[in-house]
Amino acid sequence: MSQTKIQKILILEDDKIQQLILKKKLSLLFPELLIFIHSTPTKAIDFLEVNEVDLIFLDVNLPEMSGWEIIDLLKKDSIESKLILVSGSVSEEDKERVKKDGFIHAIYEKPVSNPDLLEIFGI
Repeated sequence: MSQTKIQKILILEDDKIQQLILKKKLSLLFPELLIFIHSTPTKAIDFLEVNEVDLIFLDVNLPEMSGWEIIDLLKKDSIESKLILVSGSVSEEDKERVKKDGFIHAIYEKPVSNPDLLEIFGI
């Protein structure tokens, strides 16, 4: 997704506090965004079957299935959203996996900082 303007975002995060932190930061930096939040992979995947988003923030550790399993489903469904992984602890193994996987844009440690958000949005 080269220079496409990011307008719609999906946050897939099971931690309510992390949801609020990320939504608040995004809303302050980019008030024009439409932000959708889901706590479970099932609801997020159902949402993505009928809605398009420009960017997905995906927690690596979720109930029902891991972020890595969700990535496999998104690939299978040919989702074209920019994909950002977030985790409470980013391992070297996760970083290497992201580098090798062209589908994932990047991985960031939670909470995602304002400078990281600006970088994600190309500012």
